[in-house]
Amino acid sequence: MRVGMMATAFAFVALAAVAGPLYEIRTPEAAQPWEKRAAKELGDYLARRVAGQFAVDGRGGVVLHVGDTPFAVSKGYISSRMPDEQWLVRSYGSDILLNGGGTRGALYAVFHFLEDVCGVRWWSPQEEFVPPASPLVLDRLNLSGRPAFRMRTLHRGMREPNAGDVAARLRLNGFARAGLGFGYRYGSPNGCHTFDHYLPADKYLKDHPEWYSCEAKTGKRRGGQHGGQLCLTNPEVREQMKKRLREFIEKDRADAKKRGIHPPTIYDISENDNWTYCACTNCVAAQERWNLSGLMVDFINDIASSVRDDYPDVIVNTFAYHGTEEPPKGGIVGADNVMVRLCDTQSNMAAGMFEPGNTRFRDFLEAWSKAVRHLSIWDYAITYTRELTGLPFPSEFHYADYFRECSVRGVFGFFWEHESPHKADMWELKYFLETKLMEDPMLDSDELIATFMREYYGPAGDHVLAYRRRLDAARRAHNGKVTWFPSLSEFDWIQPEDVAACQDILVAAERATGGREPFLSRVKRVRVGMDRLVCLRARSSGGTDAPEARDAAERLKAFWPVWMERYPKSGRRRASDELVAAIGIPPPKRFAGMRIHDFPAQLINPGSGVEKTVRIVDDPESEAGRAIQVDADGSHHYNLPYTIGLYDGGASRTVIKKTFPKPLSESGYAWYEIGKAKIPDSKKSYIWLTGTWQTSLSLKDKVELFGRTFTIYASVKFTGRKYRPGSDEPSRIWIDRVVLVEE
Repeated sequence: MRVGMMATAFAFVALAAVAGPLYEIRTPEAAQPWEKRAAKELGDYLARRVAGQFAVDGRGGVVLHVGDTPFAVSKGYISSRMPDEQWLVRSYGSDILLNGGGTRGALYAVFHFLEDVCGVRWWSPQEEFVPPASPLVLDRLNLSGRPAFRMRTLHRGMREPNAGDVAARLRLNGFARAGLGFGYRYGSPNGCHTFDHYLPADKYLKDHPEWYSCEAKTGKRRGGQHGGQLCLTNPEVREQMKKRLREFIEKDRADAKKRGIHPPTIYDISENDNWTYCACTNCVAAQERWNLSGLMVDFINDIASSVRDDYPDVIVNTFAYHGTEEPPKGGIVGADNVMVRLCDTQSNMAAGMFEPGNTRFRDFLEAWSKAVRHLSIWDYAITYTRELTGLPFPSEFHYADYFRECSVRGVFGFFWEHESPHKADMWELKYFLETKLMEDPMLDSDELIATFMREYYGPAGDHVLAYRRRLDAARRAHNGKVTWFPSLSEFDWIQPEDVAACQDILVAAERATGGREPFLSRVKRVRVGMDRLVCLRARSSGGTDAPEARDAAERLKAFWPVWMERYPKSGRRRASDELVAAIGIPPPKRFAGMRIHDFPAQLINPGSGVEKTVRIVDDPESEAGRAIQVDADGSHHYNLPYTIGLYDGGASRTVIKKTFPKPLSESGYAWYEIGKAKIPDSKKSYIWLTGTWQTSLSLKDKVELFGRTFTIYASVKFTGRKYRPGSDEPSRIWIDRVVLVEE
């Protein structure tokens, strides 16, 4: 009997001992961690999948050989001789060989066998599907492949303990772990926006202002992640960056050696997350020659050249982002050890890159592919206006064209931002397509979508697909455009008749499930996006009493918080806050009978001190139930008098402000009237609510308010020693809502 002959082999008996084992899993005698993990994954899932019979090509007594087993060696399929990440599933009678190149090939062979042959599905870290245990009778097997793109990362924005496991099962490789093979990871100090990590402005700006960007209007030198950039033509900056890069590489290699893992091979040197590029004489001259992106390539080429000989495996990465997205001119090209990561920040997210008016990114992709040897992509699958994230837009029908064009242009890999799975539009469908097309962009996307609809939504799949097709037709008919930070009005292409038709389709979808789970809950989750759109529009127009708005709100209250609780609390706001952002809360008694626009604490930006000195908390004294709590003892910005106002960021001017020498009430909340003002037609405007100006209500996506006059109020409470004579309590400012009263 072969079961358990080798100490490192795994074997699983699925029948009674008298009948003999259904199958055996073998690994090499000195199995590597990833081979052990592949065999364990295979055994765990087969134990749930197979019952009664397991046969291949008419033969039972199946033996599955995982990794560089003697059987694999005898057939010539050895991981060190196969291309990295190539995988192979091949049967020889009742023997099944599962192996591949590098540290992930065997894992991928196992995962493809489980998915393509056994029907296992990993929809997300929260949901998987294993067919009920039953006989597994297979024809002869001969499957193989290799991912089209070398680097494949999908960012969910949540700390999930099993996220790496699911990512590996779906052949994503943007992390490194011995048991899951070695993928691509970025070295110290960070994977993006690293200028300020290399030369932090708070450390060097005072003594070396010439290292930092010269502001065009004022000539002032500015630095910092959100304040400025580096002076890319300054020779001292270049030498300092070379020195720091070498230090980071050496540190990472020493650390990797101690941990027994592969060191990172990609190092990011990229611009800070702001638009303040250097306008000094030398930088302007270089930009006139090459443009801004060309200057950036010249800068990175110089730094990368300093490590090429000593670290030939290292690639130095930079961004094509904001001002550097436009491809370089003047014939400059990236060095062989340089990679540019192109970001798509201006496309219509709901349309394809070949549609008229939406070809900018495709054109950039083509030009950049000629300018650098290594081109990667950072792209975005959701919108980022906080309370609007998750409103429906049918981008899934354009994914195949996108990934195929990237393949044609020789793209190295992807960092794909797709956070907020608890509320992002059709997250599971888009995730399914993203992972499949990153691996093989030539797959039939219509068939992929049909497969997903059939398996994930069961009997409701055809209805859900019809809903998405109706949305796409509406987008095309009304020339819909969805941007990174959309306003509610950007979804006007979903017109009332489209909403009604979509709701009818989704009612039919729910009925089609016959109440069967998990299909019913999944269809209800689809409906969340449309219901939130209905509720947000009703609040914007003052029509929350309309029957369709009330029904949508009731559905959201009954279902959505329950669905959200399956996701980690890190990476999302709590369910009740998301619900308030969608459907609102009862209007303040102070403004009964008036037409108002009501913004509770859940819609106010706490500022950069969130979870430290500024946070959203429960407050039973608040009519809204929640408030932003500001710890005020540590900053003079919170001293009395209390001043708040409306700021026009586009014109860089204060529209209106009001100063209050002392709190308006002896205890509890009071309404602080800022005054009457016209809301600026600017996406940089906000109502500031503390002296730091950080705790504020952004108006950039409130397009429906632009150009209209309102009286502005804030509900605020003051507690503690700074505001209440005789108190020994910590000083705090509490802000629970902002209200704009219409004329």
